[in-house]
Amino acid sequence: VDKIGVFPAGTLVQLNTKEIAIVLKDNFHLPLRPVVKVILDSQGNRLSQPKQIDLSRNPMVYIEKCMECVGQVR
Repeated sequence: VDKIGVFPAGTLVQLNTKEIAIVLKDNFHLPLRPVVKVILDSQGNRLSQPKQIDLSRNPMVYIEKCMECVGQVR
């Protein structure tokens, strides 16, 4: 976990805003708050201009679930 991170780059996640994002870069000091790129809005529509969010600088937005981890046994 220390080397890869909780949410490695490329992981698909759902934010508490119900938007879908791709993890771009981890945050070494706050591993649950990486930099993400939002690609789908809360309705599931693709954004024409994806937006980048540094979750460590936006305390009201956080990862609610890992879309790629659902149903996987670890």
